[in-house]
Amino acid sequence: LAAQGFAVAAIDYRLSGEAHFPAPLDDVRTAVGWVRDNAAAHGLDADRVFLWGDSAGGHLALMAALTGTKVQGVVAWFPVTDLAGLPADVAEAGGVPDPGPSSREALFLGAPAAAAPALAREASPVTHASAAAPPVLLMHGQVDDMVPAAQSVRLAAALRDAGATAELEL
Repeated sequence: LAAQGFAVAAIDYRLSGEAHFPAPLDDVRTAVGWVRDNAAAHGLDADRVFLWGDSAGGHLALMAALTGTKVQGVVAWFPVTDLAGLPADVAEAGGVPDPGPSSREALFLGAPAAAAPALAREASPVTHASAAAPPVLLMHGQVDDMVPAAQSVRLAAALRDAGATAELEL
């Protein structure tokens, strides 16, 4: 990316073993704010900030962009977009769903999604699809049974239905 003229900031955020949602999202928002605040000092345009992440990073990039963090676009590779729908998507894709208290999603939320449905909705990008969303590019493997492509398909449809620009590459 740098060779193509892009400046890249690789940000860290607290993982599910360190803190529950929304702490990791707060970390992403703080990092984007730092990039904007310090852009000029590095010869960058603060009005041309994009987010890119895969898996959990893609989820958080989408959450930041869809909940008011000013960015010009998002690229997300195989993100979780609907925490409540994930177990059914995993089962349909031939995987083994783990809706229990030790699942990745439960560790992220602090409780299984089924036990905290309002929190699961709040932490799901699909809930925040709106016409105000920046352009989104979703990329997802069709045989992924850990985070099935149905997650990206569902978000792309929700964004388009809301009037936003979304491209999906399976």
